[in-house]
Order: sequence, then structure tokens, then C-alpha cells
Amino acid sequence: MIPTGGQVDEFVIWAAGFFDGEGSVNISPIICQVSISQEDQPVLALFARWEGSLSIAAKAGKKTKNGLTYKKDCWQYQFSYEGAEGFLIAILP
Repeated sequence: MIPTGGQVDEFVIWAAGFFDGEGSVNISPIICQVSISQEDQPVLALFARWEGSLSIAAKAGKKTKNGLTYKKDCWQYQFSYEGAEGFLIAILP
């Protein structure tokens, strides 16, 4: 959603800042993946405004490749192709 007529959607502004700190974009020749990772599942659920899915990325107590152990579950919201496009356009301004 792009603000029109001088109206600013405060949620989109917040989402852009949150994505700046917690999100990532991975581009390869066959796919563009946009995702946000966070321990706070309810916060990520707010991104359902754009088409995507919420899933657990890592369980608490699991060791990472670099030997660290997660203290809490880590969640990830991944945008579908249409959702990624809509989200990135919305936060562009």
C-alpha cells in the first residue's frame, strides 16, 4: 500500500524501520526471498498484511553452525512473490 494524497500510513513506516533492522532480501537467478526473523512471534504476525507465511526458523536449545545455542525460539515471516513485491513497494518511500 503506497500512501496517497499526503496521508502517511504509520504502520508502513514502522514496518519499514523494523525490516531495516530485522529483515533480509536474498536474490538469486531463480528466486527473490524476502524475510524477517525475530523471537517475538506476535510482532511478526503483524506482517500478515502482506501475503506470506510465519514459521519457526530455529527452536530454543538448538545449536547453530557457529556453536551458539538459541535461548528462545526464533520465528521467520517469509513473503510470497506477490507479498514481497507489495511489501517492498510499500516501504520504498
